[in-house]
Amino acid sequence: MLFHTLAKTVGAYSDKTAIVLGSRSLTYDELLMQIEHFIDRLRSLNVGEGDCVALVLPNSIEFVVSFYALASLRARALPLNPILKADELRFYLSDNEIKAIITDTERAVLCRQTIGQLAKDDIALVIANEAEDAHDTPSQHASNRTFYTAQEPFDGPVIYQYSSGSTGQAKKVCRTQKNLVSETEAYVNGSGMTAADNVLCLVPLFHTHGFCKCMLASMATGATLVMLEPVVRDGVTVEVPFVFRAQRVLELLEQKHISMLPATPYIFGTLAETTEDVQVDVSSLRVCLTGGNFLPEATFKRFKQRFGLLLRPAYGSTETGFVTLNMEPDDEVRYDSVGRPGKNIEVRITNGTLEELPVGSVGEIAVKSPAMAKGYLNVAELNHEAFRDDFFFTGDLGKKDGQGRLYITGRKKIFIDSGGEKVDPLELEHVLTTHPAVSEAAVVGIAGPYGGQAIKAVIVPAGELTELEILLYCRERLSDYKVPRFVEFRNALPKSPLGKILRKDLIGSSGSSVADTASSSGGDSTIRTRILALKHDGMQAEHFLELRIRERIATLLLLDVAEVDAQRPLGELGLGSLKAVELRNWLEVSLELTLPVTILWSYPTAASLAAHIVSTLRRSIAAEERVAAEALDLSNAHGEKGIALQGMAEIERLSEAEVQQQVDVMTKEIWKNDATGAADNGDLSSYLSQIEQMSDAEVQQLLSHENRNNP
Repeated sequence: MLFHTLAKTVGAYSDKTAIVLGSRSLTYDELLMQIEHFIDRLRSLNVGEGDCVALVLPNSIEFVVSFYALASLRARALPLNPILKADELRFYLSDNEIKAIITDTERAVLCRQTIGQLAKDDIALVIANEAEDAHDTPSQHASNRTFYTAQEPFDGPVIYQYSSGSTGQAKKVCRTQKNLVSETEAYVNGSGMTAADNVLCLVPLFHTHGFCKCMLASMATGATLVMLEPVVRDGVTVEVPFVFRAQRVLELLEQKHISMLPATPYIFGTLAETTEDVQVDVSSLRVCLTGGNFLPEATFKRFKQRFGLLLRPAYGSTETGFVTLNMEPDDEVRYDSVGRPGKNIEVRITNGTLEELPVGSVGEIAVKSPAMAKGYLNVAELNHEAFRDDFFFTGDLGKKDGQGRLYITGRKKIFIDSGGEKVDPLELEHVLTTHPAVSEAAVVGIAGPYGGQAIKAVIVPAGELTELEILLYCRERLSDYKVPRFVEFRNALPKSPLGKILRKDLIGSSGSSVADTASSSGGDSTIRTRILALKHDGMQAEHFLELRIRERIATLLLLDVAEVDAQRPLGELGLGSLKAVELRNWLEVSLELTLPVTILWSYPTAASLAAHIVSTLRRSIAAEERVAAEALDLSNAHGEKGIALQGMAEIERLSEAEVQQQVDVMTKEIWKNDATGAADNGDLSSYLSQIEQMSDAEVQQLLSHENRNNP
């Protein structure tokens, strides 16, 4: 069915551009020709009906070609996250009877090694982006096409997908070609997509969000699918945070006349934070569809203010595919409503049965859809609970209003939202407990200051164990977004009388916390104090902050500081989107500055970032008027000798806030006078020199109540 749907599109729009990726582009006719060549390549490997073939590919033309070739052969695709680590890849390959793996040159080594570890020599490895000789003549090409399209449409199994599991393992579903065609029709009908649209794909195609709303829908309607090209350095693809791609995305929106943009709240939030001086024409953009996570009201408002466009929330799942989309009239669009169900889709708010609750009541969301999977293949014991009477009970909580619009209010399940990625804490707990020095482990999500959650692991050790050991152990076995950001050691986990872990009691800190929350999320108060104490020596201040930024990056990436080159773009060092946000948050709290999400885009190296922040701090201080007179009259209160002659004993008697205030006030006065050419501050400058020469511990002690209590 899917191949025939594409063939019909080619018949109507053969010369129209189908896919654009960087400098590459294919018309629909050229795309179908590549698919047909790839079909022949797979047939030569005896790939046929019922065979499972893993796709370990990034967003690419090869992904589209591979999937439609498999659909034509009636094989079953297993799209996997291309950034999986070896242990994760091995799980998925061993959980399926794999006939072949389709990947690219960059991931071929990992795939080949994994095949060897599984001792399955019969698994073929296909490098999709390797050039293949093609000698078909036009007549042969036409003959092939006639053969493929003459086949009887097949509506059977075509794709295996995994849903985040609440049972300690990912749950596998199988959906048919008929399921996918139904899902695509419902989405196209709801969104109004046509051949006139240009769709920008920023979300992964291995995920249902991008798979349907970008690839399937575009290929079914004749729209043009534009993909964000990867960053390549020295011939190697480099994973960089989305914040570094924001400018390129804005360029694509304008240059490619993008009309539909399916993305996530994080992506839209980052675009909304781009500075106003970055001008972009988005007059062609008519639908901005957000999914994959809850949409914060602040993101909804900021995006509208920045671009004059509304974000339209959608809802769906791996098990059901597309379910709802908010395409209400502009004046009725709400950030917290995911809209009404699509064509032939039914949504009920239940109390665990099929009886629907009254309007406005909160209950579990149950979905009935022709796009829905029939059940889980690898955890069949869950099917009687999740799949009942043709409905799927999602585990999400929601309500409906009087017009039938759906609102998501929460989740029954314990997934952690790590930057838009769903993390099953039980999967992570399983990995942790395989460490020989871990007796018990529990994982929870703790709220981040800018939305989303950070992963916290609470561990009962069975022997000597450090945070670094835990982080490295997880990093070797899990994708980066699954690695904990906080590690806490306890003597025991809190449990109910029946032995159930009381996860709410794990969110706060208790026992010995190895993760220093002051430095991990709350910032480091000594940094700001030291920078202020460096007076007008901008280079010294920059070098100091540059070192601290490098140290912080090393901590986030589990590197040695020497490996963090101050002149190298942070994205090339491996700083992903989640850690980029953490770095920005840490700088904000440490320096008491408000920094835009896009600061790492504008200043992508540790050196340029430090120089910009020090310059910003100096300008903000120089611009303040009457600071010294309002907070502390230096000359009148202490005469010509100034505060320096109070001595450290007197300073120790001040409160933390008073010490910080005096340090800031004195330093601001110096910096302001430096900027205006005022006279030297004499003993005041001498006092600040004392601070420069203190160790971090001494500065921290000066700013703490311990100094007063222990004179």
